[in-house]
Amino acid sequence: MKPELELSTEAELHLRNAERALIEVKPADADLQKTIETLQRLAILPRANRSAEFIDALKRIRRVARLLQAQVRHGNNLCRGWMQIASETGYGADGLPVQAASIARSWEV
Repeated sequence: MKPELELSTEAELHLRNAERALIEVKPADADLQKTIETLQRLAILPRANRSAEFIDALKRIRRVARLLQAQVRHGNNLCRGWMQIASETGYGADGLPVQAASIARSWEV
C-alpha cells in the first residue's frame, strides 16, 4: 500500500478509536494525539502522491472528524444542561450557568 494511503487509514483508525472511547466514557486524548501526529506525517508527503484513492481517504477522515466533533459538542451540551438543572445561582456574564458551591465538581454517570 502507498505511504499516503497507509497514513490516511491510520489517521482514520485513530479517530474512530477516539470516537469509541468517548462513547464508552474513556479518555480519547492519546488517540487524538496519534491522529494529529499521523496527519502531520501525511502533510509532509509530496503532493505528487495525491491519487483519487487518497482524496477519498481524506474525505472519510473529514467525515469521521465531523462526527467526532458533533459527539463532543453533544456531550458538552449535556454537561451544561446538567449544570443548569443543578445550578441555583443563575448565569454568569458569559451566559453559562454558574455552578453552586455545594455541587460536586464531577459528573459521574
